[in-house]
Amino acid sequence: MRSTRPAKAIDVLVADSNAIESELLARAIGRNRRFIVVGFSGNSAELFDLVGEKCPDVLLIAPGLENSVDAGWDVLADFRTSYPGLKTVILLESNAPDLVVQAFRLGARGVFSKDLPVKILEKCLERVQDGQIWATTQELGFVLDALAVTRAVRTLKSENLNKLSARELEIVNLLAEGLSNQEMARRLDLSTHTVRNYITKIFNKLGTSSRFELGFRALSCPSPKRFTPTETERVA
Repeated sequence: MRSTRPAKAIDVLVADSNAIESELLARAIGRNRRFIVVGFSGNSAELFDLVGEKCPDVLLIAPGLENSVDAGWDVLADFRTSYPGLKTVILLESNAPDLVVQAFRLGARGVFSKDLPVKILEKCLERVQDGQIWATTQELGFVLDALAVTRAVRTLKSENLNKLSARELEIVNLLAEGLSNQEMARRLDLSTHTVRNYITKIFNKLGTSSRFELGFRALSCPSPKRFTPTETERVA
């Protein structure tokens, strides 16, 4: 009689909003022998070291690392370049369209609501490890709607462009492409502190509440124009 080969355990790295939540979630997942939790952290710097050291099959990460709105998104943007083969599931507080679209734009293989039980999360991790995409029909609809509106990155409507400087418009374009603060700093030869200051100014001028709301509005804008500053404008 042919024996059935047991399935390989899935190595999971957990990164929730802070250390306590990360540890609690890691313990909950680790109770299932199908998974091996190779590490957990709520700190973005520590997370880079853990991914390089542990080489997890799946990274389960919340956008609000260190209880910051953007820290987890910046990590994802950097991992997209440094670890392109890493499978990622994003833990979301809500399935707002801009958050879902941003997650998949940054390479996520699944999005999961924190309102759902751990048992369903375990199924999500298994499906993602098997190469599938995990999302609800509504969440996939958000992505398809964004793709249907535009086939290229678009900037905000022309009446709003007049409020921004040349450099701020460059930042908007790069935000819409999904770049992290670090990537934008390298691209524009600026410090990350300067990039953050520009983003804050853009929010104030346009009345936008987050970088991802801004990126989603930019992606969904029907205007086909993309701002390309001249060499003179680049120094602004």
